[in-house]
Order: sequence, then C-alpha cells, then structure tokens
Amino acid sequence: MEKVIHPRIIVVIDLLQESGFRWQMEDYMLYFLKDRQVTQTEVVVALHLGFGIPLEEADQIVRNRNIMEYESIENTAYQTFLYMFYEPVATNDSDGDSVTVRF
Repeated sequence: MEKVIHPRIIVVIDLLQESGFRWQMEDYMLYFLKDRQVTQTEVVVALHLGFGIPLEEADQIVRNRNIMEYESIENTAYQTFLYMFYEPVATNDSDGDSVTVRF
C-alpha cells in the first residue's frame, strides 16, 4: 500500500519543487518557507517524504542554520507523529468518494 502524504506536507513539497530545491539547501529557501509559516518539522518531513533524504540529514540541513523559529520538543514530536503517520479516514458518505482528514 502506498504511503498517503499529509496535505500540508504536499504543499511544502510543491513549494520546494517549484523553487528549484537542491540537495544543499540555500538559506534563502528556508527564509522563503519561513515567510509562508512553514515550520522546521514540516520542512524536515517534506525533505524526507518528498525527496528521500534521511530524517537525520534533513534535520541537520534545516535546524543547524538557525533560520526558522525554535520548536519545543513537544511540538516537534506532535508534528512528526501527525505527518509521518498520517492516514485519512474514510467516511460513510452516500457518494462513497469522500474522505475526512483527521488533524
């Protein structure tokens, strides 16, 4: 079964792709994402799920630059769990095609 990616992470992946993401992320890219209220954890997860970069390396790319806002360990853990283990919940709507997103 294919991994379903959280809609918020899809947006971040799209932003990275549209702006010409490179393995060695430039500082301007982090400022660009920060201006769009993307969190450190969202960038790390997007790099991992969208570009196949190991989580530890993605974390170093983002956090070691100290550009984005600091996140508490609790907030980081919550976001990581939310985005890495995301599963949309199917509903019993009459059309049979609806999906409810659980946040």
